[in-house]
Amino acid sequence: IALRFMGDPNFNISVNGKKVCLDDVPDDKITTYTNMISEDRELTIRIIDTEQSDRTTKLHGIAFQVNNRLVGEISWKHQGLQDFIDGRRLEGKRLLVIVTADFLLETDVINSDWTGFDYESDIYKEIITIVDETIDTHLAKFSEDHRRKVFQEAKEKSSIYLEYTP
Repeated sequence: IALRFMGDPNFNISVNGKKVCLDDVPDDKITTYTNMISEDRELTIRIIDTEQSDRTTKLHGIAFQVNNRLVGEISWKHQGLQDFIDGRRLEGKRLLVIVTADFLLETDVINSDWTGFDYESDIYKEIITIVDETIDTHLAKFSEDHRRKVFQEAKEKSSIYLEYTP
């Protein structure tokens, strides 16, 4: 359950009195991509798979975090990103993407009320391009893995011989 709430750093998760954080997520549930924008600017993209589909996408989508603070809302819809996922797709109700870019605190790209970004800034455009490409690559692998798993389950339930060729 805690995996669903990881996108909002304001939401504290504790299990038996011990605070749960991103470092506590099991390795098989999280994929981490690190990108160096420049020598001192690191962009980290973590994709968490809750493995169970929720009824809605409310706790799923892309969360941008800067200095342990959420910028905007967690959503699959962000300016400059292609429409990867919506609420009708399995991935939309299972995946949470956390983009951490603490170096943005030293820029003027974040709106003063933290509701979003200056979408016309070069820094935002560079980041959103990296996020877009990373999610696109991850979803292709996710879909392939899912198809392989469904095929394997069908094969095990079937008495006929099936062969999967990606």
